Amino acid sequence: MTARYDTRLMAPGSFTIDLDRSEKGRILAPEHIIEMTASAFAAVIVMPGKITNPAKVPLAQLYADAAYVGIHMGLPDKRGGFNGYGPAALLKLARQPIDQKISKRPLYNGSSTSWLRNQVLRTGVSENNGLVAGPITVANGASTPKKGGKIPAGQEPLETLADVCRRYGKEWDLVDGNKLEVAEASELFTLTPTCVATAKADGDDINLKGLVGASFTARKDWDEYATEVAVPFTPPDYAFEDTYEAGDTIVHVNGTYYECILANGAGTGAGTKIPGNAPSYWTERDPYGIDTLGSVPYTNPFDGADIIARRVVTARNATTYDDACDIAALQLARYDQPTSQVTLDTKTFNLSGKVRAGDNVYAFSREHDLFDLTAQVMWRGRRAPLAALRVQGVETSVDPDMSVLVVVDDVPVDVSRWVGFEERGQRLFLGSPKRRRRSGVLVSPGFAGSV
Repeated sequence: MTARYDTRLMAPGSFTIDLDRSEKGRILAPEHIIEMTASAFAAVIVMPGKITNPAKVPLAQLYADAAYVGIHMGLPDKRGGFNGYGPAALLKLARQPIDQKISKRPLYNGSSTSWLRNQVLRTGVSENNGLVAGPITVANGASTPKKGGKIPAGQEPLETLADVCRRYGKEWDLVDGNKLEVAEASELFTLTPTCVATAKADGDDINLKGLVGASFTARKDWDEYATEVAVPFTPPDYAFEDTYEAGDTIVHVNGTYYECILANGAGTGAGTKIPGNAPSYWTERDPYGIDTLGSVPYTNPFDGADIIARRVVTARNATTYDDACDIAALQLARYDQPTSQVTLDTKTFNLSGKVRAGDNVYAFSREHDLFDLTAQVMWRGRRAPLAALRVQGVETSVDPDMSVLVVVDDVPVDVSRWVGFEERGQRLFLGSPKRRRRSGVLVSPGFAGSV
């Protein structure tokens, strides 16, 4: 039996919560609980502690106080439990039906004309599946800059969201179950760590919380390293009668890309201002934006020249050369260093109240090169060279101290009595985004048999 949930930075994550079974494999839950497993798209709420009479608590409050909220989207064999994904999975459903060209508009301005409201949440056509814009999106003044774009047919709103965040240099998060927030990482997550993971840390300090029973595995890889990032883009065809602004990019009938460097008004009657004939108005551009590392720290083993490692990143809704260059610069900052993947196993009570995917944590382990001599952090009465690492994901066992609620027809039902709980345990994925590898990792008691 499995009872755990998985949260990821800017990804839906997943969960599996099996109902308890007898030694002969019979589900112990009564029939009315088993029938709930057929409730597609029901909300599954994991509370950090025990709760009495959840029906008396406002549903919005349960979502806000939850350790985890998932959407039930899979019926296991013999109706034996609940399976699904985080609420962000709802942004994968209403795919773009046809190719759509987007005129310049803000990331968010409180109306359906913005990227978030109209192209991601699709509130203008009532396709938001219950998701709404969160408050930070408004508070951080995200209405500028304005950019155009294109959404190809079949693209998921979640893909559009990822593309738009890359273009604007933002990140996103879902809070309180259904509130989408898009802002700078520092506005969404705790980037100055409040938690410390060391092999000896079993308690809290004055200003920092210690993660209990921490153990590490770590590896670095250079197979995704890049010294240069190229970003292709798809500008619209040049139209003689259209009005263009500085920064607009078009593709000429001969296939050449041009960027408008001086607003030239309507093309009609302005034959000298058309691309290829007006260098003061138009300049030829590459069909991709590019950013290159200024100083390369690695050389090849044969002639000693700098390693050349180019990576191509797709930006599906970028339509201008400037967009492509901005995205290339942001992506190079991700790939100009080795991929560092660290797993941290711990058995901390209510970890969700201390750290979550997207936050930074302090870690120290000399044998895993987890230290930073330039960062002297006060920990247990002395300065310690603690390394700050980003939490890319957290896998959490659902243990007997938690409660599991299933929301059907807006009524939360406590099914904890019939859940096949696991021993308390969490696994944090630190450093670079997790990649699937075959190599084994250390397993904590709360993750017996997992990989």
